[in-house]
Amino acid sequence: MKYNVDVSRESEDWLATGTNLEGVSTWATTFTNLDRNGREAIALAEDLPESAESSLTISWSVPTDSPELDTAIQIAQQRRDLVQAQQDLEPKVRSAISALTQAALLGMTAGRVAPTHNPGSRAISLDQVSGVLN
Repeated sequence: MKYNVDVSRESEDWLATGTNLEGVSTWATTFTNLDRNGREAIALAEDLPESAESSLTISWSVPTDSPELDTAIQIAQQRRDLVQAQQDLEPKVRSAISALTQAALLGMTAGRVAPTHNPGSRAISLDQVSGVLN
């Protein structure tokens, strides 16, 4: 679900109000903290797990006289996208490290250990390596 949040300034503070969630509002002295507080308020109102806060899709409606803030919001979204991409890559990296480690333990090059058995290939599968190691 996409959440809409209206942002305003009051003196030196940032205020955020969830437009599609009744009673959801928060404030902070910096926009970074407002983002964190807004995500927390939405997660609490929706009874979401704490881990869901960083992946919430929020459309921030900011004062139109603040191009710097618009840029900051775009950069923040790009950073969240990059963090998600990194998290998506972690299982693949772990798998590659495992294959390289298993090859080294058998005194083989990584190219000799194939992720799946390929008939006709001289490479062995990870299952075969695991069988030797266990």
